[in-house]
Amino acid sequence: MIEASVQDVLVWMPIDHEPKPAEGTGHRIYEILPASRCVVLLRERDGDRALPIWIGPFEAEVLTLHLAEIPTARPLSYDFMARLLDAVDVKIDRVAVSALKGETFLATVTARAGQHTHEVDARPSDAINLAVRAGAPIFVDPEVMQQQSILAAEAPRELVELTARHGGTIEAGYTWRSGREIALAQKRTDPPKPC
Repeated sequence: MIEASVQDVLVWMPIDHEPKPAEGTGHRIYEILPASRCVVLLRERDGDRALPIWIGPFEAEVLTLHLAEIPTARPLSYDFMARLLDAVDVKIDRVAVSALKGETFLATVTARAGQHTHEVDARPSDAINLAVRAGAPIFVDPEVMQQQSILAAEAPRELVELTARHGGTIEAGYTWRSGREIALAQKRTDPPKPC
């Protein structure tokens, strides 16, 4: 298995989109990722390849919030899950993007409770969100990385080509942008108040 880390979450959005600082009445009001197409990039630890995995907007936003270290008023689902597992002394040993079936990536979470280890089937977006919160290593099957990887440094350009190759719409005036950069541009200086 190839060890990887989350390089970024990329979002398909207008080139001229200008992130605005969060506004509101003290509650968390962010327009972090105003996009419906989102990709998490898993970059191999000792190389220049990245595995792009399309994920849903919710999973992308909560991963981006975590990567950008933006506080939320209440624990998000993945934060709650990680805290709950920790409270019952279950450790996440590792997460693996283990296979590709058609166009669907498969992942497993290896959890340890005492002397017992369990491998649990998961969506990659859920497994990755849990891994970053639990501090667990992320691995990618070598064959999956070989077949599906792109150059990490060329990710936005290569994702446009991948989108077109798989029949996706390439709207004029849109591009792949860093979710982390968008989130950091909108980061509040004062933490949000609980709802």
